[in-house]
Amino acid sequence: MPESNMKHLTGVFRATDHHKVTRNRKPVSCMACQKRKSKCDREKPACGACHKRGDPRLCVYGDANGFADKEEMQLRMAQLEEIVMRLAKASEASNVHPSIAMAEHTNLPSPQVVEEGSDAAYHGETSWEAVFKSIHDIQSVLSTQDDPDHQGEPETLSPAPDIAMGGISSIATSEVIGSVPSRQEANILIKSYFQAKFLAVPFIHECHFWRRYELFWTCPHNSNFLWLSIMFSVLSLGTMVCKIQQPHLALLQGPDFYIQRSAQCLVTGEYLKARPYSVEALTMYAHAVNAKRKDSEATIWSLYSLAVRLAQRRGYHLDAARVSPNIKPFEAEMRRRTWFTVQTSDLLFSFQLGMPPMVYQEVCDAGHPRNLSDDDFDEDSEVPESRPPTYPTPMLAWQTKSHLCRLLRRVLRHVLRVESPPYEETMALQAELEVYHNSVPECLRVRPIAATPFDVPAHTIMHRLIIEVSYLKTICVLHRPYLAAEKNQEMYKASRELCRTAALRIIEIHLEFEHEIREGGRMYEDRFLLSSLTLHDFLVASMILCLDLHESADITYILLLPSPSMTTNSSRRPQDRRQRTQILENTCKTWETRANHSKDARHGAKVIRAILNHITTPSTTSKVKTIVLTNNNKFSIGQS
Repeated sequence: MPESNMKHLTGVFRATDHHKVTRNRKPVSCMACQKRKSKCDREKPACGACHKRGDPRLCVYGDANGFADKEEMQLRMAQLEEIVMRLAKASEASNVHPSIAMAEHTNLPSPQVVEEGSDAAYHGETSWEAVFKSIHDIQSVLSTQDDPDHQGEPETLSPAPDIAMGGISSIATSEVIGSVPSRQEANILIKSYFQAKFLAVPFIHECHFWRRYELFWTCPHNSNFLWLSIMFSVLSLGTMVCKIQQPHLALLQGPDFYIQRSAQCLVTGEYLKARPYSVEALTMYAHAVNAKRKDSEATIWSLYSLAVRLAQRRGYHLDAARVSPNIKPFEAEMRRRTWFTVQTSDLLFSFQLGMPPMVYQEVCDAGHPRNLSDDDFDEDSEVPESRPPTYPTPMLAWQTKSHLCRLLRRVLRHVLRVESPPYEETMALQAELEVYHNSVPECLRVRPIAATPFDVPAHTIMHRLIIEVSYLKTICVLHRPYLAAEKNQEMYKASRELCRTAALRIIEIHLEFEHEIREGGRMYEDRFLLSSLTLHDFLVASMILCLDLHESADITYILLLPSPSMTTNSSRRPQDRRQRTQILENTCKTWETRANHSKDARHGAKVIRAILNHITTPSTTSKVKTIVLTNNNKFSIGQS
């Protein structure tokens, strides 16, 4: 509503004296009765009304000095104290009589995964844990298997600093300066980071970063703490790259040291106030932490979720022209790149944990990042239109991935719906996925690594692999509910075949990549590029193959007494099952190799080995096992 121009007339027709004496009259009621607008007898220590209501602690009287804010604070403190006392009593009662408390709520659905007072966590439909838990009787199968011996324990990593919840101290400028390595070493680390094109994030403009870096060495005391956080994250990532590609270098510090400094600079720079560089600094910090981890971590997901909120506060989710006409073209493009990274990371980590993403596309109109290299534009230049999709630049890969992520977000919300969505919607999403896949530029289409010319850089190979795997995993999670739950219905046959085929293709890519990162392989020096997100996609595919083989009829029955249905159901033909069992065996060996450095890999290997032992052991009966999916995503088993 426009501001009125009649403010100067508001007192013209009011019969008031120019000199008004204000008297602070003593209130007749306690604060609680004033709030309730009830009569108060002003008894002490508690009035009759508060005493009858059982709230004597809330009975607080004001004074005649007019300190309303102080009285309000006293009332709220009394209310808070009362709430705490009630919660304490309720907690004691629940501990003494847990059976009574449960009996009073038998009509409520009991949680199947999250256990109060334990470290158990809920895993949604798209997480690999949810897939393997959907295999009926998996715990009893696992209990019969011995835990294979390892040649060592998984890598022990220090927990990531929890900057969102506290525990990170601020840092002085002098300590920052003392933490930076020599300029020569810092140059090596930063160059190593930018040369790792797959690891480098798109929202850090290389030319702009180097200019700020030069200013830091010129006048370090005037540096922005949030930019310093970005620099320390870059140093951390550069250290990771150098340790693998240049192991002979004697580096001053390890990556953990620089990650800690990055967190301290974030806190000192008050990143939660959504200041300039706050989104980029927090996202860069989360990226550096994630690069060191090979297992899924909810902490990293939380960091990206927080980055989404900061980005929204700064308007990154909107077109720059809508936010302010003063935003320069360079800044507008960097905002698009930052928003792409933030919302995509939140989406992929939400997918990893089976959680709904935070971003709703309906309230966002920020465009896709343009296919431009950092040399194509700068702070004082115009931003040209995107390059044609003929050369596999990193930005073309990010742009292609940006289009897929909008589809993946819709698929994720589709499969996480409380009620089963209509099958027509599933197939409509599948049709859109096929249209997307057909639009992927030819230069970014996956091809065998061994057949790729040696002049093709490693980051191009990785981008091709990730785009294809992301597309295939989207198909897997879209159709996975029909793999076992609706296995007897012919109308869902297409979904079952799509899910199986996509999972097998992911496993083929996984096995090929594992072969190439071995010593002497094409990707050996770039083996650090495989992130926890991609490993999760490989695990999902492995669990889907386990589910597909385990839910089928008894293996002995199939091999000795083939049924007519084998001619129509390819997954139950003996030769196909033997082939898929062998693929699963090869996959299991791969996960067992990784088990010494990853708890997810160790657990995945244990599950796969248990399933393999179960389906390859000849049965002593001719009974067929039937698996039925229940509402809580677990299977019941019967025999006929």
